[in-house]
Amino acid sequence: MRSLLEWRLGKVDTDKTSENYGQVHKWCNDAKCPICVIFGTSADEAGLGPTRLIVRDAILDRKYKEEMTKNPSWTVLDVTEDKYENSINRITARANPRPF
Repeated sequence: MRSLLEWRLGKVDTDKTSENYGQVHKWCNDAKCPICVIFGTSADEAGLGPTRLIVRDAILDRKYKEEMTKNPSWTVLDVTEDKYENSINRITARANPRPF
């Protein structure tokens, strides 16, 4: 969603001679920038408050809930996973994954 909005608003650097060629939109110091307001900024440059977008995963299906009731020893750690966050160059598609 962020990438599509960056392209639509012309926030992707398409100048091949630029050192920021294809990079993710950076904090632009514009309080009206939809990308910064909706998706947030880095903690070092925070100024607009928290991220305004929440995307939730799907709820557990009935079959999985039944399995959970059969295994009362399961904890929240049994139904979670490690996640990776990516910063992706919008032109070259090169990823910079970070675990959290």
